[in-house]
Amino acid sequence: MGLIRCDRRPADDVPVPVNYDETRLLELGDAWTLLEHSEEWEVAERYLGGRVRLGRPRLRPPPGGSAVGVAIKGAAAQEGVHGLRVESPRGLAGASWVETEDQARSEFQKRLSDFAALTAGEERLFRLTLVIGGEAVLTELVAVGEVSPDPDVIDGYR
Repeated sequence: MGLIRCDRRPADDVPVPVNYDETRLLELGDAWTLLEHSEEWEVAERYLGGRVRLGRPRLRPPPGGSAVGVAIKGAAAQEGVHGLRVESPRGLAGASWVETEDQARSEFQKRLSDFAALTAGEERLFRLTLVIGGEAVLTELVAVGEVSPDPDVIDGYR
């Protein structure tokens, strides 16, 4: 979405994108919690360093009931044993199941790299979970989409 124009509110030193009534600059974990429990917020801007700005009211239509892609790769692969789950704050967004632990770790790292490379398009937040032997062993939150300039650097706070 890449918001360019910002206004300042008198009691606030943080630029507020004019399209939103309210925004919050949050770490990914706090943003995930807010998005998971409220339909009125959306990711407005993505920043490097694990932060996003959420805005409300929503400017984009809420995610609808889209199909979830589940890939089972290999004859011996079993759903839920080795692989990864990809979730949005609204629920499961996809999964990939492979035959071995090593393949699962590789798939997880590849997906993290792929998401990190998504620096254009709509800003979104995902949770990736590495599953080994049917157990969640590692979870990472990732933001995708256009990367906005860091507000602290622009405003001279760093």
